[in-house]
Amino acid sequence: MYATDTFQEPDMDQHIFKQDVHNKWISDWQFFTTDDTMTVSDLDDSFEGLKLPKKVIDKIYKTNAEKIFIKAWK
Repeated sequence: MYATDTFQEPDMDQHIFKQDVHNKWISDWQFFTTDDTMTVSDLDDSFEGLKLPKKVIDKIYKTNAEKIFIKAWK
């Protein structure tokens, strides 16, 4: 199931926070769904995205969460 450990500091501007979360989601999506060459500040070298099959992407972003939430509501 897809999630991040992103959190908003009490004094952080809401618009900046939303943009940061959006950028993180786009970057993660690119990593999971493409084989693009990518870079991040934490690494000195570039790397390629995973280009996962649609079925796996659906499980990460949808199916697994649905199973968890359906169980929680029963």
